[in-house]
Amino acid sequence: MIAKRASLTIEEIKKYNNINTDKITVGQVLVLKPTKTSEIEVTASRGETRADDIYWLSRIIHAEAQGEPYEGKVAVGNVILNRVKSSDFPNTIYGVIFDKQHGYTQFSPVIDGTVNNTPNNDSIKAAAAALNGEAPVGEVLYFLNPVKSTNFWIVENRRFYKTIGDHDFYY
Repeated sequence: MIAKRASLTIEEIKKYNNINTDKITVGQVLVLKPTKTSEIEVTASRGETRADDIYWLSRIIHAEAQGEPYEGKVAVGNVILNRVKSSDFPNTIYGVIFDKQHGYTQFSPVIDGTVNNTPNNDSIKAAAAALNGEAPVGEVLYFLNPVKSTNFWIVENRRFYKTIGDHDFYY
């Protein structure tokens, strides 16, 4: 759990602390090598810490936009944060990611479990950029990949904004 929260592997933590075991004891202090994202000042969403924000936002970005251009990754984060701000959705990043509007899970990576995969550096940087206010899709609340999607409710009920990579973004 510590490794996941720090976006490190267990092996990296062992290396930084010069230990050869997986066991830790109560009160033991572990050194975690600072990453660029941990040095970025970000604004946490309502009810969560900065670490939670980076942790979950980078995971949904990675799961939804792993093969997308960097701008597309930031745009996915932008949509999640727009939902946090909207009274129509939960008011935390975690809440938005795991939301079930009208009984339907909002993001397919929640269903298939890929939201739990460790994000790459671009996804972590994109999460920090979105948290720092970078907003390539403005106030947009929805996105989908029309090639992979099986539900076109968004297309039929929302106004198109733009396409970035393989994702279409909607108001």
